[in-house]
Amino acid sequence: MNRDLAPVQFRLAGALLRHHREAVRWTLEEAAAELGCDTSKISRIETGHRKPKPGEMHVLLTAYGVTNRERQAIAALTETARGGWWGEYRGLLPGAMVDHALFESIADDVMVWEPQALPAFLQTFGYAASVAAADPSLETDEQRRLAVLLAASRAASVRDRQHAAFTVVIGEAALRQQVGGEAMLGQLRQLASEAGGLSAPVTLQVIPFTAGAHPAIGAGPASIMRFRHVTGIGAIYHGWSAAGVTVTRQAELTGAVRRFEKLRQDSLSAQESLELIREVITAWR
Repeated sequence: MNRDLAPVQFRLAGALLRHHREAVRWTLEEAAAELGCDTSKISRIETGHRKPKPGEMHVLLTAYGVTNRERQAIAALTETARGGWWGEYRGLLPGAMVDHALFESIADDVMVWEPQALPAFLQTFGYAASVAAADPSLETDEQRRLAVLLAASRAASVRDRQHAAFTVVIGEAALRQQVGGEAMLGQLRQLASEAGGLSAPVTLQVIPFTAGAHPAIGAGPASIMRFRHVTGIGAIYHGWSAAGVTVTRQAELTGAVRRFEKLRQDSLSAQESLELIREVITAWR
């Protein structure tokens, strides 16, 4: 497995460094002087066009006055992002799909909005296979097979991460869209079973048709991802964006979280959502 940072991880490290430099109002020239290099190197690191060495990150973060606790959290985050189970899919599946799995697996707080489908980490094999078959970004049978395996790996990763929090809001349409025919009934039954006792990290809510207009109406699928003890940045996955995952700064992150929390307020509670899932199963065909 290639241990070099992937482009999105370059951007993560660069965004962290830029956030902390600007927080103490250092110029590029001052940062370059601290590192003993020219300003173009600092600029390329901060924009994700150059991989920062761990020693360079330590020097700069220390100079910016970042606490030892946060430096350790940043070091752990960037080291974890260097390689993991998702790496085996790199170059075989669309980059945005792999990047999403990567960030989902290293974030400590994940907020998911899916208007018409279930998130990959809640999908059954049959449901995931039907979704993969309909995805135009997957051009070969092998890619579709790998996409199903990736969904299963994401589900296993979520189950293993008891310290993280996954909050999922789905549209009622996701329960009624008959993905894969009978596979959908199996998916609903599993979801009803799991929703009654989802693994500790996962909370599932449904926004019903009766909610009318809501904060995410007209928006495509999205995931907001935050990291414990790491300030100033997060990541957002936009399902319809070619870029996939973007590393975002605090203002954009705060706005996205605020909208998601409002969406949760307009949704059914977890128990009410479970009852709706069971009603859909009863009314199946």
